[in-house]
Order: sequence, then C-alpha cells, then structure tokens
Amino acid sequence: MSLSSMSMLMPSVGIWEYFDFARVLMVKTAHFIDAIIAGLQNFQSHNPDLVATTTSPHFLAVAVGLISCLLVAPIPEAATIEVLFGWGILNFVYLGTLVMTQVDNSIIIEYWLLPNLTYLATCITLTLIRRLFISPLRKFPGPASASYSNYWMAKELSAGTFSKTVRELHRKHNAPVIRTGPNEVSVNDAEAIVKIYSGKYQRGSFYEAGKLRGHAAIRETRSNYHHTIWRRIWDKAFTPGELKHYAAQTENATSKLVNSLKKKSGEELDCTKVMDEFALDLASQLTYGEDAGIQDGTGDETYLDSIKKYLSWLAFYATLRNIPELLSYTRDPAVLTSYCAKSESLLINRQRNHPDSHDITSHLLEEDEESRRKFQIPLQLAANTNLSILMGTAVGVTLSQTFKSLSQQKPTQEKLYKELESHIKKGGDLSTESIKSLPYLTATINESLRLHNPFTTGVHAVIGEKGLDMGSYRLPAYTQVYVPTLTLMTDEKYFEKAEEFIPERWTDREEMVKDKRAYVPFGYGIHACAGRQLAINELKLVVARVVAGFEVESGDEEDTEWKDYGMVRVGEWKGRFKSRK
Repeated sequence: MSLSSMSMLMPSVGIWEYFDFARVLMVKTAHFIDAIIAGLQNFQSHNPDLVATTTSPHFLAVAVGLISCLLVAPIPEAATIEVLFGWGILNFVYLGTLVMTQVDNSIIIEYWLLPNLTYLATCITLTLIRRLFISPLRKFPGPASASYSNYWMAKELSAGTFSKTVRELHRKHNAPVIRTGPNEVSVNDAEAIVKIYSGKYQRGSFYEAGKLRGHAAIRETRSNYHHTIWRRIWDKAFTPGELKHYAAQTENATSKLVNSLKKKSGEELDCTKVMDEFALDLASQLTYGEDAGIQDGTGDETYLDSIKKYLSWLAFYATLRNIPELLSYTRDPAVLTSYCAKSESLLINRQRNHPDSHDITSHLLEEDEESRRKFQIPLQLAANTNLSILMGTAVGVTLSQTFKSLSQQKPTQEKLYKELESHIKKGGDLSTESIKSLPYLTATINESLRLHNPFTTGVHAVIGEKGLDMGSYRLPAYTQVYVPTLTLMTDEKYFEKAEEFIPERWTDREEMVKDKRAYVPFGYGIHACAGRQLAINELKLVVARVVAGFEVESGDEEDTEWKDYGMVRVGEWKGRFKSRK
C-alpha cells in the first residue's frame, strides 16, 4: 500500500484518534492473519515441504525486499523520510498485530525482528548489485568505492582534497567523465557546459544540505519557480547604478586597507589573514551597511573560523543527501548554530539601528514586481544575507593567492605596476571606474580567477529526463553531474601551460587560450553568480591600489595549505608589502 493510499484511509481527526485507528487496523489485520494461518495449515497438511520453504518469514522478507527495491529504484531521489515512514508504519502495524496474537517473545523475534534484518540485508545487497553491475554509469572510470557509496566523495570534500583528486582522476584515466558517486559524475568537457547548464536546469541534491535553519537561500533552492523570483530580486541589487554606489564603499574600504599596510610596510604578515579579514568586513559593509569590525578588532574574531568549520561540516553532509534530510527534523548542530548566529546578529543590528541603510539587504527586502512575492520569513531573509557574506569572503581567497603569484613573478608584478604608473601619469586615478578598462590589470584578474578561483568543484546539476548525448558518451536521465572548474581551467586541452600564471594569455598571447568556453569562473546560465561584476570590481581595485603603492614580496616559498570544502580556504601565507614611496 502506498503512502498516498494509506493517507486516504486515515480520517482527518486529532492525533490521538490516529492511534485508535491504528488499533482497529491491527485488530482487523490480526483476524485476517488468523484466517490466512488457518488456510495455510490446511494447505500445509497436504504439501508440508513446499509450505515450509515458501512460508518462511525470511523467504517472505526477501520477497518484500525485492519488491521494495523494484518500486523505489526507478524513483529519482526518493525522499528518505517518506521511505522510512512507509517502512515504519507497516512495521508498527505488523508488530502490533503480532503482539496482539502472540504472547511468546521468541515468536515475535522469529517473525518480526529477524525477518526485518533479512529485509534490510536484501535491500542493501540488491542496491549494491544494481549500483555495481547494472547502473549505466558503471562504464565510466572512477574510484571503486565511489560506485556504491557517496561516502568516498563526502570524505574527500570534508578533507578539502576533492577538487584536486578529481583532477588527478581525469588525468589518470584520460577521460572526460569520471564516476564520483553511485549516481554522480564529473564532466571535464567544455562542449558539455552549454548543454548541461542551458535553460532552467535543476540544481543537484548537493545543495539541499545548505539550507540554514530549514530555509534555503537562492543558491540552495532547487525549485526553478522560487529561483526565478528570487533571482529577479537579487539582480536588482547588482544593476549598474547599484554597482556605482558599492564602488564608493569599496574604495573607502580599500583606502583603509592600504593605510593599514603602510603602517606595517616591510613587515612579514599573514597575507591570507589580512585579505580574509578585509573581504569579510567589506562583505558586511555592502550587505548590512556596516563592516563586521574584524580588521579593527571590535567585531567577533571567531567569525572567519566559524566559516571554515561550517564549510568543512557542510562538505561532508551535503554529499550524503539522506542525512541532511533526517537532520532537518532535529536540533541544529552546534557548528551550524554558531555560523548562523554571526550573520544573524549583524542583520538584527542593521534592522534595529539603521533599517533605511542603502545596501544589498535593502534590495532583498523588496518585493518582486512580477509575482508580488518577497522574502517574508525572517530566517529566509537571513539565509540569503548570509549567502551574500559567504560569497563576499570568497574574494579574500583570490586576493591573497593573487598577491602570492605576483610576489613570485616579479616581471609580471612590475609590468602591472608600470601600467598603473602610466595610467596615473596620464591623469587617471585608481578609482573603480577609471581602472576598469586597463588591459593588463584585467588580464591579471582573469588569470587569477582561472587559477585561484574560490569555487573549484563546479555547479551541481541534474540531467533532464531525456538524458544527455555528447556523441562520445551519454549521461542517463536524472544523473547528478558537475563540471569541475579547477580541472577544466587547468587542462592543457583548453589552456597552454595551464598551471602557470601568465596574464599575457588574455592580451597579446591569445593562442594560449585554446577554447574560451572553458573559462567559467562565475558559473554559467541562470545559476551564474549574480554579483560577479561586483567581485571583479573589488579584485581590480584592491590589486591596483596595492601594486601601485607596494612592492609585494613572498616571505617563504613553502606551499600554502589549500582546502576545497565546496569553497576554497587557504592557510597562512607569509608576505611583505614594501611601500614604493
């Protein structure tokens, strides 16, 4: 009996009457079982050997397990809670019936507990057989353990090694498609980008775990209906007029950063920490109209650490879809509560002290003109403003790694400095508007976004019901898929000397970019980053002002710790900013 059929049998009454309904159902079931037993006893007297086998509780458990797998397997992303509820309610009725008809505990164990274990073992065995030997994804190479469980992917993500491991797998097998989960593949193919991410494609189940306190932000929603409405609201926050408004705030924040670096000119600094704190403060300023006080020591100094812990936690559970579904019915874990509280306190402060502030939140509070809908639930608004902060802090990763590349490549740094110096001598200033078209600065940022992108896993999507035929390979319907941007943008097939920092590939050495379709630093299609131009403006402004004012030197040549938790976080990097004047 399906859950929908069962719900039709249940009257619309109070919760206690459901138990009475279940009691009546048990009684009727008990009478039905008694009738069956009487019939079986009569049949058994004539066919004792056959009945002994076919009426064994374990035989019946195997049969029910087979039927369950045949029913559930074709369903894309079967809801965990519905499956467990169906299994649970049937067990409740069956166990209750046994208790009413049997007083011997050994009979209950023989006819309920042991058959349940047989049923579960059957389901697990059949699922493994299907994933290993029947799944159409079995023809794609990949780790053996990934073919039967998402645990391999969860482990790699939580360790921060996933993107680099996937890149090595693509290189090892020299294959465009790698299987990284029972129903998940990585596709390193520039031609596939348009086909996978065109139109209103559905986001992958990977994003379900990103709901904060039960509410999704625009990045986490898998509903195209909600995404279309929310995207119109978000886009109003990034119109050309709004970008000019944010430019003034970004310029003020950058001036404070430059002044701070001047006071510490020539000193060895943890550049990762400096840029992360700057990016977080600026993200807060743009989102809530006031910085988080991280750089000047007045804010919560644990904020950045809480982001890292949250990302590591999320990376593990996002892949194990069933667990977040169940966790949504429990109390939020401490790591999630701590992370949410930081941003929520800033939002509450904004609403109490300066509700008329002109910032990103002011746009997220507006109503969508077409649907007349808006973020009405406070936690829904909080989830989206929190996303704004998270995306803003990602810029800090690209900034710190850009300066590290420039410190290691003096000719590149000097070439950029000369362009900026020439621009200033010609009467230009280092404002967002004035520097936006400088060719070598633009090339430097393009190259940095290619090599130092904070989102290296790629956007997770679901293949449509017709599947995807790419000629040399075919992806079945409802396959979870992503194009790994780290692998794609460091592939020699698309970029010459792909792992070297060479801004000239975007200016006078265009032959080094073999296929521009492989350059997707902000995603592609309807789910591409809404604030990409704001991020580019910020990167250009900070790099321009720092390089114009300082000679950037590396304090050590050791590799910086690099972790990808779905969003890259980098470890300590020692460097020096020596004032040019």
